[in-house]
Amino acid sequence: MPVGIDDEEPPAFSFRPGDVVLVAVDTEPERAPQELTVDAQGRIHVAGAGQVRVGGLTVARAQARIAATVQKMDRLAQVQLQVMDTPGQRATVLGAVTTQGSVAVAPGMRVAQLISDSGGELSSEPSDTDDAVSMADLDGAVLTRNGRAMPISLARAMEGDPRHNIYVHAGDHLFVPPRERGSVTVFGQVGTPGMFAHRPGLRLTEALARAGGINPGGDKTDIRLLRGPVDKLQVYRADLTQVVDGEGPDVGLHAGDVLFVTDDPVEDVGEVLGLLAPFAALTSGLVLTLVLLQTAP
Repeated sequence: MPVGIDDEEPPAFSFRPGDVVLVAVDTEPERAPQELTVDAQGRIHVAGAGQVRVGGLTVARAQARIAATVQKMDRLAQVQLQVMDTPGQRATVLGAVTTQGSVAVAPGMRVAQLISDSGGELSSEPSDTDDAVSMADLDGAVLTRNGRAMPISLARAMEGDPRHNIYVHAGDHLFVPPRERGSVTVFGQVGTPGMFAHRPGLRLTEALARAGGINPGGDKTDIRLLRGPVDKLQVYRADLTQVVDGEGPDVGLHAGDVLFVTDDPVEDVGEVLGLLAPFAALTSGLVLTLVLLQTAP
């Protein structure tokens, strides 16, 4: 049973990709303030100073780093840094919740509030519809932070236990598995990501169709299939173009399978695997081609 966390402090703000800042440099000749967005590598481009990495830094530390860079060119320059917008401050919730996806992290947010903001409730009751989502397995839910599973119980967090209802950090990932493995999850670059009821004979193409099809930005040649429990996870790669052209099988899906349609095979898949990595011994040998899935029922 997870033991929880004692005496936790609220997380300090630190910059993440997507955050917007205003940089004012007091120098000669006078420069207009710059509104800059932190890029995917955690950097901003300051005129006259070049790239400055601010990702993961507090406002004070980021301002000091920018000043140190600017002062290499003008030792008398003064820098003021102001946060304009914080779209990078987000956490991810996936699995048996009402609405899966990215959730804005407000100052002081706790786990129960993260669940609330991801749709208001867990999918705690099965439905009679074909696309029923199995009951949420609160005991099996996992919150990961910086690639490490946090020692909390989501069930106790929802009861308000402060040792388990901990503060949410930007970049946290919460995965709530279904109590019954009677569903298939489809997310990523699809029209309507979510969990769908599994039935015998369910195939890759049908599951993608039920999820609204692949978005224009989705990579049809790089669809990842995650199969098995998180401690013995297997990852496969499927190429939908081969299926459509009759050059590859329309893979049969198992209950509990997860399909992820990528738009950037490096960054997005890394993020998804990072969510489950603390519980899976993944090796390159497990990333197999679609051909090896021909025996799937």
